[in-house]
Amino acid sequence: MYYSTYKMTLFERLNRIPDPRNDINVKHNLVDVVFLVFSAVLSGATGWKSIQEFGESQIDWLRQYRGFENGIPKRHCIANIISALDSDTLLDALFEWLNSERTRTEKSVLAIDGKALRGTKTNGLKSMLHVVNAYDVESGLMLYQQSTHGKGKEISLSHDVLDALVLKDAIVTLDSLHCLAPTMAQIT
Repeated sequence: MYYSTYKMTLFERLNRIPDPRNDINVKHNLVDVVFLVFSAVLSGATGWKSIQEFGESQIDWLRQYRGFENGIPKRHCIANIISALDSDTLLDALFEWLNSERTRTEKSVLAIDGKALRGTKTNGLKSMLHVVNAYDVESGLMLYQQSTHGKGKEISLSHDVLDALVLKDAIVTLDSLHCLAPTMAQIT
């Protein structure tokens, strides 16, 4: 029963995303396409063609959760729909869902950390690719991941993460780089 409620909550949130397409061009349901993309990417798909192939091979499974009345859209159609979406609205819907799932537990532990990726140095250490992650320890969910060139931007990315997440009754872990008064004020 819990799994069914979990599904519906996510779909209801995705239904609030405005559809950027004209009514005359709508063949595939927007939430169907977003669900297809999420499912395919979480299953290892790495491009529009592989998302389409995933959908075609998993259509029976996908239809257990969504209608897909007109089948799986072609890769160009998927790309056009996803590209036209307001990414901020999509991220807001996902963060609302993640935050609602996270707050079901009494005290969640959020680990926020940045890492320099080996082999990405081009013009010295300051140009290395850095990734900031936010991880919910109890649920095992990666809540946020953003990359930046240079270690100096890790603090501002971490502030963006803290803005997006509900921190009420949460334990937040950060490394010493973030022991700054503005960061601590944002957390409290």
